[in-house]
Amino acid sequence: MARNGLDIKAVKCIASIDLKSDEEGLLKYCKDIGIEPVFYSSKELTDVSGEFTPSAFVQSVTGVDNVCERAAVLASGGKLLLPKWARDGVTFAAALRPFAPDWRWRDDEP
Repeated sequence: MARNGLDIKAVKCIASIDLKSDEEGLLKYCKDIGIEPVFYSSKELTDVSGEFTPSAFVQSVTGVDNVCERAAVLASGGKLLLPKWARDGVTFAAALRPFAPDWRWRDDEP
């Protein structure tokens, strides 16, 4: 995230496939930063619309062609911001949650 100018404080959710729900490193990281992880089934991830970076290996292990990008989009309800990136056994993607500031057209509107 730092390479892309994003602060870790901007992270509001960490999501993955349910096959990772007992992965010690992931759970420890989530606990350390105070975010409860969200896990989805391969079916839920497969049903996410969009263009994602496919992986035959990921498909063979999980039953879905891409986990990180699909989980990010599903959890955020938004669109992919940073595509799949992998290093040291960790695969990461980020999605942007839709945002609409609380603003008014005129000062006298409630």
